[in-house]
Amino acid sequence: IAAAGPLGPPLVAALLFVLARAPKTAQAALWVLVIFLATVLLLWVRNPFGIMLVLALAGLLSLAARMLSANAAQTLLCFLAVQLCLATLTRADYLFTTTARTGAGEMASDTAQIAQALWLPAFVWGAGIAVISALVLIGGLALFLSAFLARTRRSPLCP
Repeated sequence: IAAAGPLGPPLVAALLFVLARAPKTAQAALWVLVIFLATVLLLWVRNPFGIMLVLALAGLLSLAARMLSANAAQTLLCFLAVQLCLATLTRADYLFTTTARTGAGEMASDTAQIAQALWLPAFVWGAGIAVISALVLIGGLALFLSAFLARTRRSPLCP
């Protein structure tokens, strides 16, 4: 369970990169994200800031799914996937710490909890999570760009 926090964003990003490869699946994926955010709002979000943030994001994604072209939806989905990967990579300081301060006080960080449950030290797990996130970012962008370039070669913009 401790790995779900730092590994969740890159795993969702990997799925978004795959869905962004085709225009129709990209538009459908935006609607799935709206439904997911609505579910999260109903089941878990309880503070006013969180409610407003999730409503705004769901509204913007709904507007995007309705108004953007399929190609623009692909670009937006790819952008969201990049942001999810970067969310883990930019918090590398947390990946390599053994304690976390929360509203409940100080407790073992996610990587420290993984280290307690398994046999390698916390910094190894932090490095592994960072590598996974970087590989998802690089591989996802490569998948997206290869599909995009293959499609533009088949139907060039300028005849």
